[in-house]
Amino acid sequence: MPADLKKVKLGKKRPVLDTKRTLKLTKYLAPGIIAPETLDYSKGIREWGMMGNGPDPNIPQIPDGVGNCTCAGVIHACQVWGVNINGTLPAIPDITALQLYENWCGYVVGKDSTDNGAIETWILNKWHKKKKVYGFKLTTYTNTDPADIEHVKLATWLFGISYIGLALPITCQNQTVWDVVGNPKLDYDSMPNSWGGHCVVVLGYDKETVTCITWGQLQKMTWEFWNTYCDESHPLLCEAWVSSGLSPSGFNYNQLYSDLTLCA
Repeated sequence: MPADLKKVKLGKKRPVLDTKRTLKLTKYLAPGIIAPETLDYSKGIREWGMMGNGPDPNIPQIPDGVGNCTCAGVIHACQVWGVNINGTLPAIPDITALQLYENWCGYVVGKDSTDNGAIETWILNKWHKKKKVYGFKLTTYTNTDPADIEHVKLATWLFGISYIGLALPITCQNQTVWDVVGNPKLDYDSMPNSWGGHCVVVLGYDKETVTCITWGQLQKMTWEFWNTYCDESHPLLCEAWVSSGLSPSGFNYNQLYSDLTLCA
């Protein structure tokens, strides 16, 4: 994690969900298919790029960074798909995430009043309408209930990543592994959103923790932390992921796509 978390940015607004997109993925599974107990799509890579979501030497025009975590998450998703499909991390410049923030969210460099963050589903709808982002087309997306852990695991395994939202507490600022400290209902620093909303990309899990990309690095959180602070979770269907053959067999993507097209 960055040495000084006070210098990084948040930027995820509170969830606005299209409930018609909340579909049970088990509907599309062949009988007997379950998610593995552990999953890691990182390929051992630890550095993924700050993407302007904090002090970033690759984007000198914004020395303090901006609240573009929702757009940084789009690029990190493309990186995860790319490294698993092609075997190498896509060379996506950090400035690409800033350009998305400018084009999709109206941010203007040098005008702090335009650095307002974004709603995750709004960003995903922008991406879905765009032809591709750095070679990756978002065919569609769905919502999973964060409280349904097995469903979350299944979605991450099937789709390669989950694009999620966290209502971060102040207590996680000094933690190597994010965990619940204090009483989230009574202690202000432990309360959801006492620090703010943040978008990250999940690319793995095990029995004890979930692994995500945030501020350019891998970050683990306990499942208790997930249950307490994750307020939205979106599997992203990428046509390149499905056509590559990496996606597990026995899942009816065509039917899922057809059902979600009715929600558009």
